[in-house]
Formats: sequence, C-alpha cells, structure tokens
Amino acid sequence: MTARQQHPDAGITVRRMDFEFSNVPRYWADKDPHFTHLLNALSATFPEGERFFVHSVRHFQDRITDPVLRQQVSAFIGQEAMHAKEHSHYNEYARKHGIDLGFIENFARQRMAFIKGKMSPERQLAITCALEHFTAILAEQMLTEPDIFENFDPSMMKLWLWHAVEESEHKGVAFDVYQDIVGDYRLRIRAMAVTTFFFIMHTTWFQARLLKADGKLFDVRMWLKGLDRMWGRKGHFRKLIPSYLQYFRPDFHPWQHDNRAVLEKWKRELNLDDAAVGKKTVAVAAVVEPVPAPAPATPARAARPRQPAAAKPAKARTVTKAIPAPKAVKLKSLDKPTAKAATGSKAGARPRKTQGGAEPVPT
Repeated sequence: MTARQQHPDAGITVRRMDFEFSNVPRYWADKDPHFTHLLNALSATFPEGERFFVHSVRHFQDRITDPVLRQQVSAFIGQEAMHAKEHSHYNEYARKHGIDLGFIENFARQRMAFIKGKMSPERQLAITCALEHFTAILAEQMLTEPDIFENFDPSMMKLWLWHAVEESEHKGVAFDVYQDIVGDYRLRIRAMAVTTFFFIMHTTWFQARLLKADGKLFDVRMWLKGLDRMWGRKGHFRKLIPSYLQYFRPDFHPWQHDNRAVLEKWKRELNLDDAAVGKKTVAVAAVVEPVPAPAPATPARAARPRQPAAAKPAKARTVTKAIPAPKAVKLKSLDKPTAKAATGSKAGARPRKTQGGAEPVPT
C-alpha cells in the first residue's frame, strides 16, 4: 500500500444522457468501413466492460478511508452506468439495422465472467487500471485531434465526445483505489502487458468479423487506408505509444498529464453542464433511499378518513418528479448480470416487487 498523492481534480459529474439514433449511416465514421467497424467493435465491448470496472472497484469500496476518494468512486460508478446504458442503446440500434454486435457482447460477457471467477480481486482491479489507461489516452486523443471525429455522423460524434470527456474526468479513480489498497507495482505492469496483448487481439478479431459480414474483409485498398490511418507515420495508434509507455513508470499517475483545460472546453461546447443533473448527488442518494418518502404520508392520512383522497396523489406525484428513481436505481445494478432485464419490468401483478427490484442497465 502506498500513500496517496494529491493530484488535480477535474470534477466527476454524473450526467443523464439520452442519445437518439436515427438514420445513422452504416459507415458513420468518415464513410470508412474499417474505421466504423473498429469503433463498433469497441462499442460492443463497453457495456460489459463498464460493469466489470464497477465490479472490480466496488469490491474495495468499504476499505477506502479517504472521504474524497469515496465520493469519487461513487461518481465513477454513476458515470460508468451511463456509459453502459448509452452504448447499449447504440448497440441495439446497430443490431436492428443489420450490424450484428451480439457475438461480441456475448464474448465480452463470458470473458468477464471468467476473469471474475478465476482471478483475485487485486488482479481484477489491476486489469481495470490497465483498461482505464487505454480509455484515458484514447479519449484525450479524440478530444485534441478533430480530424478523428469531424466526419462522424452528428449523433455518433456527440456520443463519443461525451464518453471521452467523462473517461478523462475519472481517469485516476481506479488507479487511486489500486494504489491505496493494493499498491503492487509488479502486478500492475504484468496486468498491463497481458491486457495489451488480448485487447489488440480481440479488437482486431471483432473488427475482422464485422468486415467479413459486410463482404469487406478482403478489400485490400480499404485495409491499406485503415492501417495507415491507425499505424502510419501520423497514425492515431502510433501517436499513442509514448503515452501508453508512461504507464510502466513506477511513479506514474494518470493526472501527471493535466488536461483539465481541454475538458472544460468540450464541456462548454457540448453543453454538458445542462445534462449534469445537478442531481449528481441525487443519483447516488436515490440508490440508498429509493423513494420511501410517500410511505409515511399514507398512514398519517389514514387516521382521518374524511380527508379528501385527491390531495394525497398530488403529493406523491410531486415527490416522484423530484427524485428520478428509475434511472438512479440502474447505477446500483450495473455490475450484475442482465439476464433478468425482462422480468424486472413484468412483475405487474405484484407492484411491491416491481418497486423494490433494481432494474439492470440494458446490454
């Protein structure tokens, strides 16, 4: 265990986003099948990946003594819940329009289950730190190089830019939990080395499967263009190598590279403060107290039977609008399997079970 150092705080805000996907072209990233299916492959892994991140951090939540870090962990969980939700919406849209992401989602689900069952909590957290480093450096590159996204479909551009902002905001949270509670440098770099191998292998495989389904797998010109975009002299992935290698330094910390100015710029341009449910704290509080407020009011009025019944529903509706319980509850169930998604909303005959059950985030 190592003492926690103080680093810049970008502010971690839970935002409620409801992206709408309609008339998204099949090749929405620069009209390029190679680039589009690379990003589709990543999107298909995000819901299960985000759940795994939450699972690995939440395991150590009770052992965190720093009150600031505890608050950051709660906000981290809320943000990852929203990422899983919105990418699940896009993945469902893609499936309905002939892009089969189901095999990637199933593989990711099985892979995460294997890791949870076979690896220690410490190693799972080390894997999360490695993957969070990937997402952090990819996010910063997207936010600082407009040529990456300027030819995206508008709805997809906003989805990926919002995700990039929030990945940057919480880029140090899992790492701080690891350093505070585990602090094993060798485990951290071993996990990064192994994760890098499988991340590249699986992403390439997923992308190739999607291209094969489109009849583009053997399009040589497309592959040459795509490889140059990613690995050429000015390739996006090639330019990430120095940032990636920083992770292997014993004194590394994600916030050694302070990009708060970039984040503030994009939060203004995307109007993200409008989506910041000043309810950032309400989202967490609603998980702890999911609307028991109207319950005391009912018995209190029961002693006065002649009181007009119409007055009570009005109060109940007011409380319901003030606390958006349904979306808050999703945060609690993020790291749980989604197989019961259908049953959670069909407890019609027994309202009490429906109200008490936690609705999982769709995958």
